[in-house]
Amino acid sequence: MRPSAAYVSVLVASGFFFGASYAVAQVTSNSDRIVISPNERTAIEFPSPNFNPLDRLLAEADEPVSVTSFIGIRSGVHNATFNTAVTLVEPDGTASDFVVLSAVATPAGAQSWSLTFFSDAAERGLPVILLELVGPATRVVEDGTLQDISGLFLNSDGVTRIAPLFNVLVQSDLEPVPEPATSLLLGSGLMGLALWRKRSA
Repeated sequence: MRPSAAYVSVLVASGFFFGASYAVAQVTSNSDRIVISPNERTAIEFPSPNFNPLDRLLAEADEPVSVTSFIGIRSGVHNATFNTAVTLVEPDGTASDFVVLSAVATPAGAQSWSLTFFSDAAERGLPVILLELVGPATRVVEDGTLQDISGLFLNSDGVTRIAPLFNVLVQSDLEPVPEPATSLLLGSGLMGLALWRKRSA
């Protein structure tokens, strides 16, 4: 290989390598995730189209203090109106995120259900006293995975747990994941370096 060709190859491969490395470092936008999905009781308690599934990622850069999602209208006669919360705790014991489940009795006796996800609430200075106003909270330690908290919410009596009417899963502080195009770019750069070294030898 001529020196000029080798030089160009090195420049191209280096550009791919460093460009891909920079791109990998930049893929950090996803912070938290909330998923609401049906289980075996959902179709009975929330007849279609009364249930709204959800799968949402919250970006770190423009993350709001809270996101409220309407879950649906529970059929039948349910006169209780209440709020219940699950607190997500970091391994060091610091309260980080709060998930508040609300049930509001309608005049017809059904219930309107919604869920509010307070993302990074402690870091943003949301007073814990505000969460105490919504009722007792169950605490769960974050483990970095998509955790099922469906069975952790307390009923209107503040003691017994609600039999899960639907699935609620949360994941806090997601690890950065390179996009497929970024991985391809990085692989191309490494392949170019390998081919250049082989030809040089």
